[in-house]
Amino acid sequence: MLTHPPLIDAHPGDPITSEGWNNLVQSVKTLFDALNKPQGTLVFKVTDKGDNSPVKEAVVSLFRKDGTLSRGAAFVGGTLNAYMAAGVPAGSYALVVEAAGYAVENRDLEVAEAEGPQETAIQMTKTSLTVRMPNLFGFKLSEAQVALTASSLTLGRIIDSHGNDIPPAAVPAEVASGRVLNQVPEAGALMDPKDGVQLHISAKVEVKLPVKVPKLLGMTYAEAQIALEAVGLKLAPPITVKK
Repeated sequence: MLTHPPLIDAHPGDPITSEGWNNLVQSVKTLFDALNKPQGTLVFKVTDKGDNSPVKEAVVSLFRKDGTLSRGAAFVGGTLNAYMAAGVPAGSYALVVEAAGYAVENRDLEVAEAEGPQETAIQMTKTSLTVRMPNLFGFKLSEAQVALTASSLTLGRIIDSHGNDIPPAAVPAEVASGRVLNQVPEAGALMDPKDGVQLHISAKVEVKLPVKVPKLLGMTYAEAQIALEAVGLKLAPPITVKK
């Protein structure tokens, strides 16, 4: 916040005193000095405390202590793998770093008047082990199983398009080529690796042609059973009527 020297309102015909003029000149100089101050470029290296790998989906926020400014930092990949905020005025800030599955990091940060970038390292501590669900839509079931294993996830349930449950531990060869039509949870969701994934897959179309029911009138139960089986039909068990 800029504080100007005392300025006096003047009216037409009032004399301009040297004090009033000097205060005006000093105010202009103060404004130019503030505008010409170097504004910092901040670089935040956010890493996992366990394996030192970059945390690429964090939210990095800067809040000025006097409440006049808040800024966010954007992730830059490539060889940098860090978050950057450019044109940050010098001053005292509160730094807040948040990421899914990690404890929130809070710290005080002093931004200096410097031409070069100011780098800060932040290590995040995991609070729970979570894995991001891959997009499996259109994959063959065999391909989806490989992708889940690579993401440290397990296949908990398979349902084909006819509504049949297929045991994940014993997938028939003809089913392995079925395509994934839907997945639970959805792609991109964070989940616990202990929770199984559910996949809905396509199934071979089964066409059953209609058959003509033979004439059974006058036949015994055994004769009717043989006649029906000859055309691919089954005879229901006889109904016993209690008297």
